[in-house]
Amino acid sequence: MKGKWEEFPEGNGNPDCKKCRGRGVVPIPKKERPDHAVGEQVQACVCTFVQATLINMEQGWRGLSKGQSAEESPLRGRECENLWVTASAPDLKAHVRHVAARMGPNWPFKLLTDADLMDAWLSKDLDVYDADVSLIRQMDASKFDSLMSASEYPDLMILKLGVKAARNSAMPEVLLEVLYRRLHLEKATWIVDNYAYPLSAEHISYDGLVGEVLSDWPHILIEQERQEAALEEDPFFDPDEDEAQGVTQSTLNTDAELDLIEKERKKK
Repeated sequence: MKGKWEEFPEGNGNPDCKKCRGRGVVPIPKKERPDHAVGEQVQACVCTFVQATLINMEQGWRGLSKGQSAEESPLRGRECENLWVTASAPDLKAHVRHVAARMGPNWPFKLLTDADLMDAWLSKDLDVYDADVSLIRQMDASKFDSLMSASEYPDLMILKLGVKAARNSAMPEVLLEVLYRRLHLEKATWIVDNYAYPLSAEHISYDGLVGEVLSDWPHILIEQERQEAALEEDPFFDPDEDEAQGVTQSTLNTDAELDLIEKERKKK
């Protein structure tokens, strides 16, 4: 005789999930059902929540779901704040993944770069050459039709500076326009630089007005001691090629993390 679970067709859950066995839903405990409920009442299984969270990670930052995750992060709980973050590329990715895993599948965030902003600012109809923008368009990776559309999406913009290498004198003004627009819309922005190329007078995206805006923003330094020690030992050290020491591998499949995500889902 088939057990109760085997009587239902396979759903959209994880076939290896011990809670739903691939069905995608689990019964609601009797004490949590409405008094008038008749028959079995079900709710989405945590494994489908995990799958949706991983998909959302990829939509916000391609490759994020397959990356490493920090055990803890100073970015957690600050998703609605404007922040200036200094971190290497691997550390940034690990810390954003830590946050994204706990924010669930409906967290509207997006990683953009200074090169993306310049691409959005330069109209495709203008006869203006910019080496970085030209490369983006050759790859057919242009994301926005205008700087206005880039400024308004999403609720949290993670803006990684230092990707644009070719000089363009308008870069600080382009960045400033985005910052002003998002401040007006009351949408959060995380400005990200790194230890090898800090956002200062020598940076392609910096000017006094940019510095003035950021002067009121909390400045979070991720793995500061390790990164600065590496740069002092080797002036040619590239933090973006670092292996992100101190970061542990995490997939969303451990029982402990599934339980954590289940608690986060119930809070929502």
